[in-house]
Amino acid sequence: MKYQYIGYGDTPPESIKFMGLVRFRLNGPYVDVLDQKVLDKLKTHRCFKVKTESQNSVATKKRAAKQAKTADK
Repeated sequence: MKYQYIGYGDTPPESIKFMGLVRFRLNGPYVDVLDQKVLDKLKTHRCFKVKTESQNSVATKKRAAKQAKTADK
């Protein structure tokens, strides 16, 4: 699964190394997490959000629309 570090509070750190295993940047790209222990912790952690299928399709649709617009020029 892919997770993004969104932080919590007034001044969250710019980057963290979660459980000493996976590095995240604040509001950075989604990170593909494969370790089951890390996944179990991230599932309920308020500082992270999981990438959903609808986010994938929205990004794909936006990219396709942009490419079509560029091709028309």
